[in-house]
Amino acid sequence: MKKILALILLGLAVLGSNAQAAPPSTAQIERLLQVMDAEKVIDQMIPAMMQQSNALVDQRLASSGASKADKNRAQRMVAAQEASLRDMLSWNNLKPIYLRVYTDTMTADEVLAMTRFYESPEGRSVMQKMPQLLQRTMQEMQPLAQSAMEKMMADMEAEMAKGGKKAQE
Repeated sequence: MKKILALILLGLAVLGSNAQAAPPSTAQIERLLQVMDAEKVIDQMIPAMMQQSNALVDQRLASSGASKADKNRAQRMVAAQEASLRDMLSWNNLKPIYLRVYTDTMTADEVLAMTRFYESPEGRSVMQKMPQLLQRTMQEMQPLAQSAMEKMMADMEAEMAKGGKKAQE
């Protein structure tokens, strides 16, 4: 009886260790990122993000009655932000993050399945539509972001006004 119990426990231990699937290799993840055109998607994402940011800045400047000089200064600041964003989101900075996250999160089998999908005609089509999906999503989110920014600014102004009144007392 003890031998049977020991064999069952050993079998469960072996099954348990096999349940931990192998992590993907760096080469497998690099192949997946290649077929996903991850670098290209990132490059196309930045203009979409900046379009959203530009629209919010333009709208804010228009509603505040900003001067031509203020508008020019804001445009220079937005251009500097875009350069900073491009630097921060460069593929050289992002690739190691992707490699770490995919290694820690996905199994080798999952990465291979994703690679097969993105190599298929349907997967290629999905990846080609990804920039458009991201841009449309950002456009749809613009009213939410604008509303949140306006509320945040109003709350900040109200808090600053409270601070000013307390300092006068």
